[in-house]
Amino acid sequence: MAQEISLFASALGDLFDKTDFYTRKEWARFLGVEESALDDWVHDRSVPEGGKLWMILDLMRVKDIPKAPFEQFEAIAQRPAIEVSPFGAFLAPTVAAYIERSTFVALGESLRFLSREQQSRVLRGSWDKDAIDTYLQAQ
Repeated sequence: MAQEISLFASALGDLFDKTDFYTRKEWARFLGVEESALDDWVHDRSVPEGGKLWMILDLMRVKDIPKAPFEQFEAIAQRPAIEVSPFGAFLAPTVAAYIERSTFVALGESLRFLSREQQSRVLRGSWDKDAIDTYLQAQ
């Protein structure tokens, strides 16, 4: 008897397969993973790092793709993680929060060893000047 896949895995598979953007092989290359990792993700054997999900979604936001798979994934990402994935406790409280949390952790780790001046230059590419000045003054 085949195991039913979760809403999360199904929606992720639709992002890969129903947007006609990349082949699975191209997605794997873009994300820097083996093709088998994508298969694991869409069959509930593992979940991608939040940063990988962010890369997928960020690319989809700027490309001309069928919007239904993207919108479906974003709606599922807002639901309680334990309702949409067997990895819900790991992803909790929501997939969207998992993605955001992972992205900020990665940003923090990348900034950790930079000088304040270097941090400021990096952040100026992402935030407006007032937000950066507020952040730096709080440090």
